[in-house]
Amino acid sequence: MAISFISNALGATNSTTSFSITLPDTAAGDIIILEFTHRGTGDGTIGGTYTGPAFTLKHSQLYASSAFSGKTYYSRATGNHAGETVTGSGLTNSCAAIVTVYRGALASGDPLADATVVGEENASGNETQAQITTATNGAYVVLVVVNSPDLAVSTQACTSPGTLPERAERLSTGGTDTSIAHASEAKATAGGTGAFTWAQTNAASGSWAYAIKPSSDVSLAISGNAATSAIGALAVAVVIALSSVFATGSIGSITPTLTRELTGIASTASVGTAIPNCSIALTGTVATEAIGIISPSVSFPLTGLTGTGAVGTVVYSAEEGLTLALTGNVGTSGIGTMTLAASIALTGASGIDGIGTVVPNASVIITGEAGTGSAGTAVLSIVAAPTGVVATGNVGTIVRSFLITGTTKDKDGVALPSCTVRLFATSTNVLAQSMTSDGSGFYSFTVTDPAIQHYVVAYKAGNPDVAGTTKNDLIGA
Repeated sequence: MAISFISNALGATNSTTSFSITLPDTAAGDIIILEFTHRGTGDGTIGGTYTGPAFTLKHSQLYASSAFSGKTYYSRATGNHAGETVTGSGLTNSCAAIVTVYRGALASGDPLADATVVGEENASGNETQAQITTATNGAYVVLVVVNSPDLAVSTQACTSPGTLPERAERLSTGGTDTSIAHASEAKATAGGTGAFTWAQTNAASGSWAYAIKPSSDVSLAISGNAATSAIGALAVAVVIALSSVFATGSIGSITPTLTRELTGIASTASVGTAIPNCSIALTGTVATEAIGIISPSVSFPLTGLTGTGAVGTVVYSAEEGLTLALTGNVGTSGIGTMTLAASIALTGASGIDGIGTVVPNASVIITGEAGTGSAGTAVLSIVAAPTGVVATGNVGTIVRSFLITGTTKDKDGVALPSCTVRLFATSTNVLAQSMTSDGSGFYSFTVTDPAIQHYVVAYKAGNPDVAGTTKNDLIGA
């Protein structure tokens, strides 16, 4: 779930040593961020009628004068807290306070921990501060600027994601005056933001930047009976179990990085498309439609009886060797074309059609009786032995796929095991596959087109977190 800014609430325009803010509408899981500044260095005392968890202090930042400070606190809403209050007391001379509410952040733990907080004490005329580095795609980058006297801040920005819209600002004329401004925006891709900049009247100030971490992926379980409608598209990185009986609607598209079980009886509709990196078992009786397409890198048994529809196309990752067993009763068509390093047994009797073509890399043994058709062509060097009687459907084409492999290592070149490794297509930046490197840091992805360039991003949580990326010109081999 993507993070979104929901609303803000502001303290009074003349606060001195305390403030009170009435909270807006919230939902369970929303992140409530409380921020204030005052002409002192203490953290103050947080109170009010708010019934959620106590606010946690995330960061305290001094001004260039070292005599004034700004604070960031957070809490996670447990429901709708509209009308409840958050107060601060025990502050010095003048204070300005704001609340911002965000939805879609990390559901447990510290939601402001997607990057190490960076803060600066800014001398007059210095309206810039160093970058932060986010760890997660879609993290929300936040910049806070505090001043005394009360000065408006504008045009907050950084290199990535660019312009930072201002979400809340409060100027207080209480005491000797103070002000605080909060700006933020989502950063699509993890990494450095570049330096932060803003505009204000020259004065000594303080600033800090942090990132809100998005929530994790979701697991779905879909079950039940489908009548006349298709089950729609299921997107990336979910675990799905599709079981039961399907009537006249087809099973829709299931997209990358899934574990699937497709079982049961299909009547007049075909079993849909199963996409890369899956273990799939296709069993049962098929009536008038063909079994669909099974794409790269799958283990599958094709068993049972076929009626008038052909067994579809079998696409297999056969880098080394591949053994196929083609059995069952057939009618009037031959066995199709088989390529690459396969051991094939072509035996038995043929009816009025010949046994098909066996292509490169094989020593071919063709045995049995031929009726009115020829015993096919033996080419180069494949050992083939088709068993059974051949009938009306043909077995499709077996084609090749390619590997992108590597090892996750730390900055010293030492193998780093159990990293989350993601493969992206360079031309679209779309996630293609994801896995965890093994105990020696090794990872491997299977691709079907050696001309398509990719890049790999690796991440491992720890103390500290570690992340890295490859060049963006990786191709399968």
